[in-house]
Amino acid sequence: MSTAFPNEPTGATNLLDHALNNFTGLTDVYSSVSGGTLSIQSDATGLVSPSNCMRSRLGANAPTGGCQLEFSMGGTYDDMFVGIVWRTNSQFQGRTVGNKLFFMRGPSTNGVWLFNNASLSGGAGQLIFAHNTGGLDNSHIFAADSGLIGYPNTDPGTLRVGQWFKLECYMKKSTTSTSRDGIVRSWVNGVLTHNYTTVNYPGGFNNWTWSETWDGFGDMGTVNTVEWQHFVDHLYVHQEADDEAGQALMHVIDAPAIACQQSRFRVPLNCLNQSL
Repeated sequence: MSTAFPNEPTGATNLLDHALNNFTGLTDVYSSVSGGTLSIQSDATGLVSPSNCMRSRLGANAPTGGCQLEFSMGGTYDDMFVGIVWRTNSQFQGRTVGNKLFFMRGPSTNGVWLFNNASLSGGAGQLIFAHNTGGLDNSHIFAADSGLIGYPNTDPGTLRVGQWFKLECYMKKSTTSTSRDGIVRSWVNGVLTHNYTTVNYPGGFNNWTWSETWDGFGDMGTVNTVEWQHFVDHLYVHQEADDEAGQALMHVIDAPAIACQQSRFRVPLNCLNQSL
């Protein structure tokens, strides 16, 4: 178990424990490092593994930027836990449709966690989950079309620009697309914000992806009148040790970067309902 992320379920197998001193074990899908929008930066303020962190950036008035950074889990698992230490720069303005952070995906699902789902208010917004998957209906517990948006239901889950936050997210697949027995839980700085136990989210988990989808659509290039930056200090991914797909080897990453590989995934802006 990780001492840095105490809400990790017991009996877990670590798949990734990454200090983000480099990008070893992660796939830079669109070569954003060479494009200048993804880098490793010195930062002694990180909560878990200073003195370096990942930085993804969007230039002032630029229509595109950021990155798509992926971790393949090496199998498909019944559940998935992610611990991540994240902040924006203090000048971050935010999109009018919300700010995608990372995806917890499976063969048939594309769920995403966001920093709010509308314009920020005074630099603040909520941690929000969206199932972001065609054909799923979670309207019995979530908001918007087909229950797309999972708002916090135990604490406001407020996030603010320029501040480090420790985010923990746990998800378990549902038996079928209609069985209502999946789980979505999250914690912000140790405080439970989401606790849903009747979620439809079938098929399991095989991929973690960071992608802001700053891809030139909608308000891109107009709302970002200053440079926007995301920083990630640490990334931790696990699955249950007794999962039917078998145990995977733990990767503790603090080594020279390796060559990137092209991915089959793409995260277009329009993969989300336009209310996001």
